[in-house]
Amino acid sequence: MELILGLFALGFLAVICFMPNAVDALLFELLAYPKIRAREAAKRAQAGPESEWMPANLIGREGVVLGGLRPSGKIALDCGEQLDVVSETGFIEAGRRVVVRDQDGARVIVSPVATTV
Repeated sequence: MELILGLFALGFLAVICFMPNAVDALLFELLAYPKIRAREAAKRAQAGPESEWMPANLIGREGVVLGGLRPSGKIALDCGEQLDVVSETGFIEAGRRVVVRDQDGARVIVSPVATTV
């Protein structure tokens, strides 16, 4: 038993002497990190939602391109809201009508509306 404790103490001293950063990291994880996470969570709770206006389902809604999509840019939806979007087909000129094809969280993918003659 004494031999095991002696080896453990020797190993611990080796870690302290040759790996001081590991000890610092361990102390940080045990002491400071939980306090920092709690402080950041409190700030997020006070700030409210992280994203601006973003309805849950945009698929099928139409809008007009503002300033061109190369392949990303802004569109104005019919309700007047502006969104940052990505074009499914590459460049789309300003003023062209687009429809939302897919939505993955805050990423909104649009394609041009087919024009009828």
